[in-house]
Amino acid sequence: VLGRMGWKSPPDLPSPEKSRFAPMKEVIVGGRKGTSYGIVSGQRDKPVYGSVVISSDPSLAPIGDAIIKLNSSWGKNMGEMGALLKLMNDEMLALFLKGAPLRMSVIQLTDVSYDRIPPSRFALPAKPMTLDELRAYTLIPTIPPPPTLPQRRTKASVNN
Repeated sequence: VLGRMGWKSPPDLPSPEKSRFAPMKEVIVGGRKGTSYGIVSGQRDKPVYGSVVISSDPSLAPIGDAIIKLNSSWGKNMGEMGALLKLMNDEMLALFLKGAPLRMSVIQLTDVSYDRIPPSRFALPAKPMTLDELRAYTLIPTIPPPPTLPQRRTKASVNN
């Protein structure tokens, strides 16, 4: 975005070091067993805090797959908004290939349901707009023009 605005980054700034995740220990999160992973980098060769916990339970694997697909989809289809998910670097995405996240920072998996989702949950609340209705719809509010003021009286108009 900044490049399109004409900003240039100084050439002497170092690029940020890529973080890596190292396994720490087995932990229990919400009654499920997983491996905690902490960040290591050039300044830190041993992880201190397990910021991500991954379960290798095959029944939970679709959760990790879904996150990877969501990341890929948003990154490709949401342009600048996809940059939010790019915060999850390749290292984190590789963790999701190992299984499902039980915890990511303060977000924790609390419940999993394998129940079939009733089709009624996908019912639309109203009839969708037609293409012509959508084209006619405007998101910009229309503001009425101000009232016409009476003609200004000048010396010439008073003398006539």
